[in-house]
Amino acid sequence: MIKKIVSSPYTYLAGIIILTLLVFYPSIHFDFTNWDDDIHITNNPSIQQISFQSLIQQFTPTARYMYHPITMITYMVEWNVSHGASWLFHLTNVLIHACNVLLLILILTQFHISKTAVIFCTAVFALHPLQVESVAWISGRKELLYGFFYLLSVLLYLHHQHTGKKKYAIWSVIAFILALLSKPTAVTLPLALAIIDYSRMKKPAVDIIKSIVPYLLTAFIFVFLFLQSPQSKLTPPIEFYSFAQRIVLIGYQFAFYLWKFLFPFELSACYAYPDADVLPAHFYLLPVLVAILIAVTIYFTAEKRKTILGIMLFAITILPVLQIIPFHNASLVADRYVYLPIIGLALFVSHGLQVRKKDEGYDYIALILQKLLLGLLVLTISVASLNRLFVWKNSIDLFSDVINKNPSLALAYGNRAHAKLLSGDYDGAIEDCDILLRLNPFDGKAYYNKGNAYSQLGRYDRAIKSYTQSMMNGFVIASVYYNRGNAYYMSGMFDSALADYHRALERSDNKTDSYYSIGYTHLFGKKDYKIARSYFDSVLIGNPRSVPTYYYRAECFFHLKQYASALSDLTIAQGIDPKISKTELYFRVDSAIQSVNRKIDSLTLLLSHRTQQVEMLQQRSELYFLIGDSASGMDDLAQSERLRQLRFQQ
Repeated sequence: MIKKIVSSPYTYLAGIIILTLLVFYPSIHFDFTNWDDDIHITNNPSIQQISFQSLIQQFTPTARYMYHPITMITYMVEWNVSHGASWLFHLTNVLIHACNVLLLILILTQFHISKTAVIFCTAVFALHPLQVESVAWISGRKELLYGFFYLLSVLLYLHHQHTGKKKYAIWSVIAFILALLSKPTAVTLPLALAIIDYSRMKKPAVDIIKSIVPYLLTAFIFVFLFLQSPQSKLTPPIEFYSFAQRIVLIGYQFAFYLWKFLFPFELSACYAYPDADVLPAHFYLLPVLVAILIAVTIYFTAEKRKTILGIMLFAITILPVLQIIPFHNASLVADRYVYLPIIGLALFVSHGLQVRKKDEGYDYIALILQKLLLGLLVLTISVASLNRLFVWKNSIDLFSDVINKNPSLALAYGNRAHAKLLSGDYDGAIEDCDILLRLNPFDGKAYYNKGNAYSQLGRYDRAIKSYTQSMMNGFVIASVYYNRGNAYYMSGMFDSALADYHRALERSDNKTDSYYSIGYTHLFGKKDYKIARSYFDSVLIGNPRSVPTYYYRAECFFHLKQYASALSDLTIAQGIDPKISKTELYFRVDSAIQSVNRKIDSLTLLLSHRTQQVEMLQQRSELYFLIGDSASGMDDLAQSERLRQLRFQQ
């Protein structure tokens, strides 16, 4: 019994799923990165609250990032459940990947392939180092999620083909739609289904086309709508190459993934585009070498049909990311792009190794070799993936790795500088910005990050200079003006600070920060309390729970001798933050109100002797107004006016 369990392929497959969870489990302790995680999640207010409006917003196309609303909704749920903690995002990635492994097993067992091939393909899909990026990177979620719905659609399609029940076909199309809404790359599914159909059942072409018509229609409608959505205004880097060079680059991309599949060394989160003047020799040689490898494999294999099926599945699923239709991307190739296509490569290799038999002893020897090689493969790729996994621990480790592999890649220095800035390594951030500027002297964002680092170090003169250079090099956004305004303020240049805050106000969608800083500068820099108060009013319209704003508006009211209003603001602030009651301003306002009350009591006593009633009533009226007792103040004014008229008549 035990021997039967141990020898069962399902034991190996279950072991692969468990090993997958163990290998990727450490990622739940990793941080968000500044490699798109900030754009999608940490700096994206649209996913940081759940409402009907925010849900609709996810289905509204934007030029900020790819259209993948289902993926964004998963981020929204996780952010609100975990209160912005990264562990849940990573855990979800690991679980989705494990589910995808299970779906792949269910699909492969319906193919007419050997148990060894099923185990090989499953192990490769689950544990190959190329898969690490999609699982360890939170923004790799779109690969995992579209992969989940893609595989689910295939599985339901196969059930429909096997049972003839229409409900499976309907659910398969629904899963396809969800795959498209998770990442548009899923558009290849109809062609993948056609290849699978032909290889499994050898159906006539007409019947195959009929089977995939609903998927083709869905794909065409989605592509049409997708092309109408806002696209990035940045020129895709591949368009800077000649037509002939672009053909070479497309061939190189195709070859790159097969080569890295066989030799997963020097993997990187970002691969630099080559020099457009003269393409390096390996961009020409690698496609030729891989083409020869494919041809030789197909020639010698005993499983030609299945081997061709594998390479065709790979070619179809990798097609959207080969830059045939240019799209903007910082990297020419990316490990994550092979997340689903790796299945085709695994099928190609597993069947390509089935060489023609030479003698009767082949089967026994091959069986032993296969088990040994499979065990060695699983062990090797698991260790390699675990080692690769920790590169994604945080942004600094990630881009240090990219720089080690691509020391002339300016983008990597920029991202690492930003990460160092956030971690408090300001000198390190400046050093990376300087390297970046040697590679690209016109990078305005590098000057901006450099200015931020200098500001944190208190070197405001250098910060101002860096922000100015950032603008001169075309990086003109609200935060550049806002941060330079802060540097001007800290240098005592209040008029320059106000000018920059107003420029930031003109360019910003979220204006409350600028209103706050303008009010703060008028309060403490210019001592203009009326203007300061008006800007604090504007802040509270947009953010009615801003404790600092209530506090500083109370300061304005205090200087304007509107003590009741000052106390009211401090009371509201205290309701949000009880510590306000212990601040120096709170005691000043309380002391001022007590002083006014004592004066009122004194005047009230004097008025009882009926001397100089008119003047004293007017004085007491003013005091009543200072503490917000307008009713008593108006009574005193009315009484003083009546006494004045009586005195005049006499």
